Amino acid sequence: LAAAAAACLLLPASCLLYLLSLPFYCCVCRRERRRKMMKFLLVTGSYALEGKWIANTNGKITPPRSGATAISTDDNGIILFSGYAEENESRRVLQDLWQFEENKDGWSRCEKTFSSEPGARLCSAGAFCENEFVLFGGWDPEKEGTGGIILDDIWSLNLATFEWTQLEQKMPRGPCSRHIACALPGKKSIVVHSFRCLESILLYEDKTMREQPTKGPAPSSRGLHSAAMVGDELVVFGGADKSGNMCADVYALHTKSWTWRKVISQVEDGPTPRAGSCAAALSDDRTFIMSCGAQRESDGSLKPRADLWALDLSSATWTKLLDDHHDAEGTFSVAPRPRNAAVLLPLSSLSTTSSIPSPIVDRFLLHGGWHPFQITFDDTFILEIRR
Repeated sequence: LAAAAAACLLLPASCLLYLLSLPFYCCVCRRERRRKMMKFLLVTGSYALEGKWIANTNGKITPPRSGATAISTDDNGIILFSGYAEENESRRVLQDLWQFEENKDGWSRCEKTFSSEPGARLCSAGAFCENEFVLFGGWDPEKEGTGGIILDDIWSLNLATFEWTQLEQKMPRGPCSRHIACALPGKKSIVVHSFRCLESILLYEDKTMREQPTKGPAPSSRGLHSAAMVGDELVVFGGADKSGNMCADVYALHTKSWTWRKVISQVEDGPTPRAGSCAAALSDDRTFIMSCGAQRESDGSLKPRADLWALDLSSATWTKLLDDHHDAEGTFSVAPRPRNAAVLLPLSSLSTTSSIPSPIVDRFLLHGGWHPFQITFDDTFILEIRR
């Protein structure tokens, strides 16, 4: 409340009167052009969110790709595997492994020769669990025109030895792609959600996978959705059904009672229905953030997005933090260009001493993605959100 009051003092009288008419919260947004940076400000009824995009130029992944699978590790690193590459008018599926270390050289490729390793794929799902990168299924398009193969294998990469191991067990209920995976608090188990998860969800723990029954109103059958753990809840946004119909609703699964609840339906002042977005959570155990994705236009074409949204789970309220942005010259030097099938992952949170109490800075990494049928991206951005 103090932060909101301080921000209101900076506003013209007409704006102040309008904000005072709002019963529970106020929102103040400001933008300023800076080289490779954009700032935004949101003031809610409890605290302010202030953030910026920063273009990362430390190392680069080649070739450009979309549909990769990536995880954050306990030591503030990021591991990225596979994806769909588009370079010099040729397309291919990858099976390479990359590591991001912010305090060293940024992105670097793992040149190790593995005795066994997962095959090329995209649209798989993975999460960090007990110092391992656990990988679930995916899609290998194989030769163009064949439709490829949907995979049901499970692999784990030991981050101490950097060795891949394939589990004997296959994914319950068959091959799967375009699904999501999130580690539960404590990072000793993983939940996997797919288009089949109407009455149960897949639970990975102790190197085995099983079906966990759920109750309550579950999300409709969908793929290409995004998700993040917010406290003890798995929060699921958007996606598309098998007919390509997209949605913008949000569901949350409490992972102790295994009960679904519908958080919010599609709303006019919320994000558009879309597939292939990416999501993460702030460390406040109440805020879900979502960016990018592609929406279906009236002519059937796909329009990529680069807007950034925050959902307060306690009030079920969406707030747009950042719109699709370009500067006066029509370039996107200060923010990611519109895209889908990117990855968004948490980095370390920071405490500063610039005010009392010290603000918390939640940090995220956005990489890659695809503007449908135009360009595949190889850029990396750091997103900082201060509260």
